[in-house]
Amino acid sequence: MLLYQEIFYSEALGHHSDKVNDHVRDRLDKLTWLLAIEPRLKEKTFDYQLQVNLLLALLTIHKGDYLWPNFARFYGNYVAPLVSKIRYDKDFQSEIIKLFGIDSKQIGPLFKQYLEKLSQSGMGKYHWRSIGRDAFLTQQEK
Repeated sequence: MLLYQEIFYSEALGHHSDKVNDHVRDRLDKLTWLLAIEPRLKEKTFDYQLQVNLLLALLTIHKGDYLWPNFARFYGNYVAPLVSKIRYDKDFQSEIIKLFGIDSKQIGPLFKQYLEKLSQSGMGKYHWRSIGRDAFLTQQEK
């Protein structure tokens, strides 16, 4: 998926990434077949879209590219479940480790660095309202 330029929303619609993400969310809400397959998505597509955006934004920076951090224009409570799952669910954490090709001790410091890069890249007309840069750090790492 990372090989296809169309996922790099910062280039979409004349740099109006917010409109692309709003369109994705609108379409997800209208996919009744998706809710039939996975009923847990009901009334959670907004949250999950932001969580996927956070994960993809971190992954694209890790791969040396950039994805507009749409998640950051909303409060952190929407992505907090993903952050907690990465920090505390060892099975899920092992999947993240494989996906990024890192070891578990690198998650907190590396994701902090990536969140700093994302926040410094600018949000256009929006302000960063989401999780802090230390969100993935353990108490020992802070």
